[in-house]
Amino acid sequence: IPLVLIDQPGGCYWETWHRFLRECLLKQGLISESDFDLFKITHDVDEAVALILKFYKNFHSFRWLGSRMIVRLQHALTAGEVARLAGEFHDILQGGGIVQGAALPEEHNEPGLQNLPRLVLTPLRTNFGRLRKLIDAVNDACLA
Repeated sequence: IPLVLIDQPGGCYWETWHRFLRECLLKQGLISESDFDLFKITHDVDEAVALILKFYKNFHSFRWLGSRMIVRLQHALTAGEVARLAGEFHDILQGGGIVQGAALPEEHNEPGLQNLPRLVLTPLRTNFGRLRKLIDAVNDACLA
């Protein structure tokens, strides 16, 4: 889900928290730089709404099927975009790249989602900030 932290105009609550994460947890190696991609901080409600709407621009939802992650889309991507995403995010894939296709047989228990195109990938179960960046890239990608 999109995590948007809203502070009052001129407020510093979330920036103080962000600074603590950087100066304490990141420096100690308890979190990684990409973890900062898991959330956005804003002082503007309209910007928060825009960030949430953008998160669902083409991304619909995802689920795990064993080690595979199934990313459901509103609209299919071009083959070139799928290849670009596989290259750009190769560092978080266990192998096999990213494949676009239809619902898998194991997804029969979600009939209302059968018509959505999917991206199927086998990511490492670490670096979830990079998975969040993948969702951003899916939303910015060219549609088929």
